[in-house]
Amino acid sequence: MKRAKQQQYDSLITFNCSLNLNPERANTLKEEKLNTHIIETLIEVAPEITPEEINPAVSFRDQFEIDSIDFLNFILTLEKKLGIKIPELDYPTVQSARLCRLSFSKT
Repeated sequence: MKRAKQQQYDSLITFNCSLNLNPERANTLKEEKLNTHIIETLIEVAPEITPEEINPAVSFRDQFEIDSIDFLNFILTLEKKLGIKIPELDYPTVQSARLCRLSFSKT
């Protein structure tokens, strides 16, 4: 169990680095938590995805062939985790990990 937790932590560090964050000197804890929420939410919606597979610059739908129902579940779950409401017009701003980070770091 301890090894699985370490692997998950290592995957999150790799993910944060791919978003151009230095995990040792991230701007804020908020950014790290946001990145963690994004990756955890994506994996909840599509459990076959691993953090190492995520390319922050490519849309989730293109990368993982997520259908519209899964994408909507991703948005609804992310809203719940972040305690926010994402207007339907803003859905394109959360279609990739990098866009999510940029969009939500402003809030």
